[in-house]
Amino acid sequence: MSVLLPILLLQLQAAQAPLWRPVQVTHVRWRAHAASYTLAVETPADSTSKENERLRIQVPGRPDYLLPGDQGDFVSTTAPEVRGFIIQSLVRDNLSRSPYFYLSPKLRGVGGRPMLIMFGWAFAGGPEAIHIIALDSSGYPFLVFHDTTFLLTALADLDGDGRAEIVGLPTTSECGGCEDCTYAPYFVYHLPNSPHGSAKYDLKLSRAYNLAHYVWAGPAPTDSLEVDVCNQERPRITTPKRHR
Repeated sequence: MSVLLPILLLQLQAAQAPLWRPVQVTHVRWRAHAASYTLAVETPADSTSKENERLRIQVPGRPDYLLPGDQGDFVSTTAPEVRGFIIQSLVRDNLSRSPYFYLSPKLRGVGGRPMLIMFGWAFAGGPEAIHIIALDSSGYPFLVFHDTTFLLTALADLDGDGRAEIVGLPTTSECGGCEDCTYAPYFVYHLPNSPHGSAKYDLKLSRAYNLAHYVWAGPAPTDSLEVDVCNQERPRITTPKRHR
């Protein structure tokens, strides 16, 4: 009986564990002179909708890396439904063959290895979810940056240190007209210097970027300030006429 009990428990756990089926699969040579990684978006086998999807990364000789999706799913960068929320010129240099997995040459981690960017659906007219994944010194994935609502607008070296920053909008501006838009500044994030660190918001770079490309009234988006963007090269803060 003592031998059968563990076996029965394992069988019960296996019966309760959800079965997964692949939705999108690709293989990437993430590290030079090493075996390929298998990237897969998966959904529960018994599901009829795109809910509760997850990312599975099969790491050569290591346990799989699993990442659940926000709001239940991941999207292709070329999907017609999300074209307004993913800047196509930004993702054209994809090192992956699949538009579901944006392997970015602009973002580099340990040993110059490109980072993987996964996008989620945009809801209620807001920005989409985003996950950015890097490889540590041993070649195992880890999450560098994540936000449930973040419109990625640029990947660029803003401070001249040779490493790109992440630039985007956690919320988009609402406009009654081009002269009557809510204040929604860009956020700039620094990539980690350590092999397992997370990207950090940089107030100084954010202020400088907004002054160069938008306006600056602090880091917090607000509907109590209005911005005139009729002249896109010279947006300006205007006197609020009303609160939305």
